[in-house]
Amino acid sequence: MNKAKISVIIPMYNVEEFLNECLDSVVNQDYGLENMEVILIDDGSTDQTMSIAKAYAKKYGFILLQNAENSGQAISRNRGIKKATGLYTVFLDSDDMLYSNALSHLYQEAMKTEAELVMARLNSFDSKGKYGYYSDKYINEHKVTNIFESHNLMNCISICSKIYKTESIKNVTFLPNTFHEDNSFTLLVLFKSPKIAILPEYLYYRRLREGENKSTMQKLDYKTFEDLILNYKEVLKNIKVQENISFLYKHIVKKLNNYLLTKVKKEYYKKGKQEIKALIDDFKINKKAKLSLKFYNCVYYIGGQIFIKLKR
Repeated sequence: MNKAKISVIIPMYNVEEFLNECLDSVVNQDYGLENMEVILIDDGSTDQTMSIAKAYAKKYGFILLQNAENSGQAISRNRGIKKATGLYTVFLDSDDMLYSNALSHLYQEAMKTEAELVMARLNSFDSKGKYGYYSDKYINEHKVTNIFESHNLMNCISICSKIYKTESIKNVTFLPNTFHEDNSFTLLVLFKSPKIAILPEYLYYRRLREGENKSTMQKLDYKTFEDLILNYKEVLKNIKVQENISFLYKHIVKKLNNYLLTKVKKEYYKKGKQEIKALIDDFKINKKAKLSLKFYNCVYYIGGQIFIKLKR
């Protein structure tokens, strides 16, 4: 079987401790290096990341780009998308790893279903070797669907353990200078994809980093809450409102309340509530729908507080 070229985009920043494992997982893909275009983007690393990347680029023919200054993952990924020439694209974080059959299984599913997007499972692990499965309950059935049939796919927001038809993401960008940039990108791709294939296999190892060396995915504070709002605004600005998307509005309200109540200090609750209400006011929906959503927001917030108190 002839294999189409897959672009593998890997942004890097100060990951000398993990980069060899990450890149070895690409080199050892049963899909074959000759069928891959590996794009490494260094984001101004100050450790040995660039030296390691240069060695792999020289040995295996990887494309190596370097940002002029530390600009964030969004900028790096956007550069990677522009550079990508493969029929399909895969994103890999530089502290994570792929299962050896990841690309072949994702590609086969994409070809078989003609889906613009294929989603598989992630398997997370920490420095103590403890494993835990991620997003299993939403990727538990082998099927082809779309976001209007399967609203829960909005919870599978990570860009990893997925394969994208490259032409379908060429005009989608990650929001620069924010955390949670996965949110706007993934939601926009979900709404752009008439066919989404679900592949209930574990194909991606996601590393959980402890202590001072936590990845940006795990650094949570009020700034990241505000960045989450910015990502949702980006989605609403770019989405084509041609069908009933009330489920998206509810999803946004639910996620923001969950984040506010579980990730942000109590002294910011009032400010956060005001920001959520202001966002609802900006939703392009009629007055009746807006009132209904505000009621839903109020009930969800109060319910969340009660749940947290009972849990304690």
